[in-house]
Amino acid sequence: MSYSVPALEKAHLIFNILLNSEVELTMTDIINKTEINKSTVYSILHVLTELSYLEKTNKQTYVLGPQLGILGSKYLRQFNITSTFNDLALQSVNKIGATCQLAILNGLNIIYLSKVDASSQIHLVTSPGMTLPAHATAMGKVLLSQYSDTEIEQLYTGYSFTKLTDKTIDSIPKLLKQLHIIQQQGWIQEIGEAVEIFTCISAPIFNNQNKIIAATSFTHPINGFDPKKSLIINETINLAKQISSKAGYSENL
Repeated sequence: MSYSVPALEKAHLIFNILLNSEVELTMTDIINKTEINKSTVYSILHVLTELSYLEKTNKQTYVLGPQLGILGSKYLRQFNITSTFNDLALQSVNKIGATCQLAILNGLNIIYLSKVDASSQIHLVTSPGMTLPAHATAMGKVLLSQYSDTEIEQLYTGYSFTKLTDKTIDSIPKLLKQLHIIQQQGWIQEIGEAVEIFTCISAPIFNNQNKIIAATSFTHPINGFDPKKSLIINETINLAKQISSKAGYSENL
């Protein structure tokens, strides 16, 4: 059974209007955008202002108030990226039949935080706590994409590129080329660089400061991948966006 509280739903709509507006809004602006009647908007704005969820400026416009900052700060302190990933990834794994993983960057390596296996006879030999060179994995490249070309050159000057397979990239120019792809399209595909028989699609996870804090990926045997490619790309991007949203990220940042 679903329940409806009209006043809360209208307050939620007003919050979203204010959050997504690039300019400060007056009560008249809010009425026009929400199509809620004047007396109701007045009452909601009055109560939210009294409770410090909104503030009324000298220009008679409304902006988000300090109480929202307190709530947001509390939420971010209790946010657990691994638990969030585990809750969200299973549905996608069952839908597309590909193993899903979560990782963070540690120096020039990635550390696997979590993994949800697909029901397949072929399994990835990875587990939480395991590390791999960032340059050899899709998630690693996604995590490295937050750096400028100059920073990458500084990080990798004198570095010995470990080749996990014959296809693993082995130079700074090759790495930069792939990082540019990520920066342009927001995701990357790695084919046989970490494990010869697998391909991997990865996308970044952002926090409330628009910083990449982790990466998620779906890995599938190369054999049989092409018919699922579009679906796996979409699921990867959507999962990364869902986790980013729960980490406080907004595309308006």
